[in-house]
Order: sequence, then structure tokens, then C-alpha cells
Amino acid sequence: MNPRHALAALVVLSGITAGCSKTDAPSGPAAAKEPPRPAARVESPHYALELKPGGPCKVGADCVATVELDARGGYHVNQEFPYRFTAGPAKTLQYLGRDPVAPGVFSKASGDYSAPSEAHATMTVRFRPTAAGAAQVGGSYKFSVCSEQNCQVETAELVAALDAQP
Repeated sequence: MNPRHALAALVVLSGITAGCSKTDAPSGPAAAKEPPRPAARVESPHYALELKPGGPCKVGADCVATVELDARGGYHVNQEFPYRFTAGPAKTLQYLGRDPVAPGVFSKASGDYSAPSEAHATMTVRFRPTAAGAAQVGGSYKFSVCSEQNCQVETAELVAALDAQP
């Protein structure tokens, strides 16, 4: 390439890249959204999802929480999907999943899931409190609901408070 053409190309590239900087990134509502914060209940037009601790729980006792999925708006629970709940870190809870290598994983394959109807499914999460007081059971739930036209694969971050009794 001749030196004049190289210089011209450099000037053009400099002009193009000059308009591209991090300070020109959009801000406000058009900016990249933060991931949703974990909640005990998540709703959309196609489903409602809720993590429910199962009543009083004592330190050292085996306890359960359930993830309840209700399909709505012409959608149904996808019976073919490999439902999975992966528990998040918990300082005062010991998760009791059936896989000894991954005790914080609860899944359809391990028998933790049931779907008594086309509109409702439940994932059972077992745990044992290791200390008295406030604690949080939570994690990431992968699930799917379908209509006649399509299926939606979703992941929701769920967390629910519980009070472990001495």
C-alpha cells in the first residue's frame, strides 16, 4: 500500500473510532438492564412461580421448601423439560439433594419434581438448618411453559426468608 493511501485509511479509521467510546453508551432505561433481583415470587403473563418454605423448621431437622409453578394465559407446564433448581450459597443451611457430589441440585431426573396437572408443577428442595435465626433458602430455577405455538425456557432467581428455631 502506498504511504498516501495508508495515511488516508488511518484518518478514516480514526474518524470512525472517535465516535465509539464508553462515554457514549446509553444511560437510563435504554441502558443494559440489571438482572432481576431474587424474589420469593415471580410473575409473567404466562406463569407464576413461588418459592415457599414449608412451615416451622428446627436446627438439625430435615426441612423442605417448594417451588410452585403455575402456567397461565393459554400456557401449560412443559412435560418434556428437565426441570432443575440449583441452590445458592447459604451460610446456615445444608442442602440435602440426592446427588452426593452436588447436594444443592434438585431436579426432575432425581425425583424432586412432580406435575400433578398440565397447569401446575412442584419442585421439592430439602435442607437442614445448621444455626438458629434468620436464613434464606434460594437459588436458580430452570423451567419451561408452552402454548400451542411455542415453548418458553426460563430461568428465575428465587429466594425466601425463613426462621430456623433452636
